[in-house]
Amino acid sequence: AADLQQSGNTNVTTFLQRVPALTNSRDSTRTAGNAQADGSFGQVGLNLLDLRGLGPNRTLVLVNGRRHVAGQPDTAAVDINAIPTDLIERVDVLTGAASAVYGADGVSGVVNFVLKRDFDGVAARSQFGISERGDAANRFASLIAGRNFADGRGNLTVAYEYNADQPLANDDRRYLAQGDRQYFVNLDNYDPTRAGSYKIGPVGDLRYPYSSNQGIVYIGDQTFRGDGGLYTPGRFLQNDGYSIGGDDTPVAGYIGDIFPRTRRHAVNALTHYDASDAFKISLEGKFVQSTVTSFGGYGGNYPATIALDNPYIPASILAAARAAGLGSVDVNRNNFDIPRRGEEDRRRTYRGVVDVTGRISEHASYDVSYTYGQTDVRATKLNDRLNDRFLNALDAVRAPGGTIVCRSADARAAGCVPVNTFGGNTVDPASFGYFLSNPASNARLTQHVANASLNGDFGQFFTLPGGPVAFAVGGEYRREASSFRPAQAITDNLFYQYDEYILPTPSSGHFDVWE
Repeated sequence: AADLQQSGNTNVTTFLQRVPALTNSRDSTRTAGNAQADGSFGQVGLNLLDLRGLGPNRTLVLVNGRRHVAGQPDTAAVDINAIPTDLIERVDVLTGAASAVYGADGVSGVVNFVLKRDFDGVAARSQFGISERGDAANRFASLIAGRNFADGRGNLTVAYEYNADQPLANDDRRYLAQGDRQYFVNLDNYDPTRAGSYKIGPVGDLRYPYSSNQGIVYIGDQTFRGDGGLYTPGRFLQNDGYSIGGDDTPVAGYIGDIFPRTRRHAVNALTHYDASDAFKISLEGKFVQSTVTSFGGYGGNYPATIALDNPYIPASILAAARAAGLGSVDVNRNNFDIPRRGEEDRRRTYRGVVDVTGRISEHASYDVSYTYGQTDVRATKLNDRLNDRFLNALDAVRAPGGTIVCRSADARAAGCVPVNTFGGNTVDPASFGYFLSNPASNARLTQHVANASLNGDFGQFFTLPGGPVAFAVGGEYRREASSFRPAQAITDNLFYQYDEYILPTPSSGHFDVWE
């Protein structure tokens, strides 16, 4: 506990990454920005332990020796955000196989968070941190109050924690905003026919060829920028797929956030009472709510087909299209003037534990417990583009009065504002409300765990020269369930960049384990 506070980390996962066996664990920086793929839900801002590189699903996370409900839909991965930072007494990391004690999930090892048990008094702590550039601030505050009673045979402890982390966008760092990349040179190993083999470095102004945030139009052997000028391609990097400079799309537009925005409230209560050696009861309860927001890269149209009566088409492109006998032009464009897509995940975690222990005799003890956990996830996609509506906005015509409007009367009645896709920074923000939406999907994970164990020795009956023969027997029943209800508009495939391979569908399931 002291090491954690002295480190200055308010993120437990970041601190535990110092442990060699947990180096591959995922903190908020690994689950932000473009880490949330188009088909993923409820993963933004997760903090997941990965023991020995076998994956979060194979890392058994316990709190006071008891299982904890998962934080990611359809997985067994525990979100470490749900564990109170200042209540941690110590963290036990067992890297050897522990299936004999903890069941099949303990094959790769166990991480056990042991919480303070007999806290007596009041402790308050606050912390503020900020980068040397004045951004990426984080705030943390905690209050713990505990009291021993019944001559030390009982204790009640209540704790509250709050932390808030500001986001950090890639544009906030010059080396990322300009798309700089560092290539480490090994001239002896350079092979121009092998992808990923370089003889140059470092490079800046890295870009994606064949598209542009200004738009790119191919007509015959001519290539135009969206504003009507001739397109200047960047210098193509051999075997790499990137280019440098020119009118190509800057790579920086697709990096996404480095840190997400995080807000977290956690309330924990722990109590225990030792009525006698034969009956000792412990209770735990918690409620944790975290809200994490992160934005990825910009969207685009690859391509959008525009009719020649669209008044936004520059004269040079229109003339070339007519000379070629075309009735429309295709525009490839990365839409840097439309808000970036993102996701906001709200997680609510509830957990309760009842544990009764005691001694049956001088040579035998028992332990019986029940744990219930529930995680509710609301994953809201931000600035998702409704494809049909966006196409309506692109299909602009000039009205008899001279104004530019959407061609479809039904679209106009629904609030369609025309979109100009020719050139950079040409989209009217007034159009966003028509074709951008924030669909919300919901998931719930539940966990029921019942444990019973008996241990002791046969010393009252016989003793061997090396001492009494010890015994231990136990059993566990566990039921875990997960359900997912995606937004109807997503399952109906109304949004940009979803396809049959990643289109989510409602799902639910459960499993029961006896061990």
